[in-house]
Amino acid sequence: MWQLLYHCARKQVVQSVRPMAAFRLVSSVPLKAKCTSCGYKLQNSDPGKPGYTKYSFEDNVREKPQIRNHNIPQEKEQAILEEFRSMMGNLPVKSSEPRAKKADENPMCLRCYDAVHHNVYNPEEHVTISVEEAMSEIPSNAKIVHVISALDFPLGATSKVLQNRDPSKIYYVITKMDLFFNKDQYINSEGTRYFAQVLQRLVGADPTKVRCVTARNRWGVRDLYSWLPQGNLYFIGETNSGKSRLIESLCRYHEYVKREEIQSTPGVSNWPGFTRDFMKYTLQKRDTTLIDTVGFAPPQEGIFKYMLSEHIPALPTLKKPPTQEPKDHRLQSLSVKTAKYYSGDKVFSIGGYFYLRPPSDCALRIFPGMSGKQFNQHSIEKAIYTSLNRERAVASNFSVNKLAVQHLERHVIPIFYGTVDLVFRDIGFLTIAPTGIPKIRELFELWIPKGVDVVVREPIFRYIYPRTMPKDPNAPRLSKYRKVPEDKLIYTKIFPVDEHRTKAELLEEFDPDGSIREHFESAESQDNYRNPGWVQPEL
Repeated sequence: MWQLLYHCARKQVVQSVRPMAAFRLVSSVPLKAKCTSCGYKLQNSDPGKPGYTKYSFEDNVREKPQIRNHNIPQEKEQAILEEFRSMMGNLPVKSSEPRAKKADENPMCLRCYDAVHHNVYNPEEHVTISVEEAMSEIPSNAKIVHVISALDFPLGATSKVLQNRDPSKIYYVITKMDLFFNKDQYINSEGTRYFAQVLQRLVGADPTKVRCVTARNRWGVRDLYSWLPQGNLYFIGETNSGKSRLIESLCRYHEYVKREEIQSTPGVSNWPGFTRDFMKYTLQKRDTTLIDTVGFAPPQEGIFKYMLSEHIPALPTLKKPPTQEPKDHRLQSLSVKTAKYYSGDKVFSIGGYFYLRPPSDCALRIFPGMSGKQFNQHSIEKAIYTSLNRERAVASNFSVNKLAVQHLERHVIPIFYGTVDLVFRDIGFLTIAPTGIPKIRELFELWIPKGVDVVVREPIFRYIYPRTMPKDPNAPRLSKYRKVPEDKLIYTKIFPVDEHRTKAELLEEFDPDGSIREHFESAESQDNYRNPGWVQPEL
């Protein structure tokens, strides 16, 4: 009975003090406001120019009126609530004061609002710049935080950041480590020293100034917050490298440890070219300003020139990412039905980003470190025809537009032993392990759209994850993690070739005296194969 009385009494009191009607506050922003997502100055006069918004502008922000019910005096309302609490044993009563919607705090331009809330993408409004342009806007003596995505490592790194600058003022942060680990204690473990060793070799980075984080889960953010210096910090990196999300995580952590509210934080989006101007976020109690800069991109826009807009948000993600657990990064069979061995003409693709042509009599096992649907075609000519026509049954195979297949360029992969990763800028990686090739008679061929950068590397899993130890107690003791070898290359560029060259001609060109094939046949493992014919990529 008392439960029924409680329910009826509470319902009566709440209804008596509930507002009969509420009014909506009109959003307005200061005259000199900038978009909190892209950094561009807001304007409401020309929809065709950057920074356009539908906000109204005022010199001073108006005082926000309270929303409340004027049908009952405030004193009477409070008395009723107090009486109800005493009757029901001082139980809490939900406040009858609805909070007014906050205005003026995070104004956005219409472009950013549509991108964040409606996934609307117009390539003409998301302009990217070169790394030279990005660096020219930063003072020569500035402290720089170079943000690099782990997904397409090391293609997000560039030696141009070091040009005419003090290396001691450049800090490297590898982001998106949750794409390789499922526990935070592995983020800066012994295995992740791999990233520092590779950056030192490829771009001349100071290996003591490299850290790994996952901004989305805030793994490693606490250590990074303590490690970064004070002062003005310029965050630079490729578009979609995770700069804005990293700054947002640092701001949130600062609010937590310093109890200091930050008025705004960066807008985060998977669209390229989201940030269009410098955005500053001041951490007063740390005496630090985090400066988000415009992301740079390849001169020809890379893969974004060819992307179907609905597939762009999936680019920096993996449906089933690998982890440090062996079962989670094992190689797997292709998800498409196919003959066990390739014919020498058949090509394999994921999303239409590339077309890989394995040698004849080759079987293939893979690990897909990218989003997209797997499919085969009987030949590169058939692949081009299918992409251009795109019948309903196969249209879902493609994450790129028809322009991609119209600009395909033929490349060859230098001879490799065992397993390698094909790394595609802004897309991800594909681990391949060919079997059934006792001798090299053909080269692997890769057809990619013009402007998309690709490098080949020894598998990243070999270095960042613990190696499998021999069970024989008399076997030589091995370190738990492999170190990046100093006496051989573990990265190589791929080589463009004429589409009319025969397979025999290509093999003769890249191994004229047969010495590479001879070394391949004599090698006992990938560890003692020296990767002859590999050429270090220029970053």
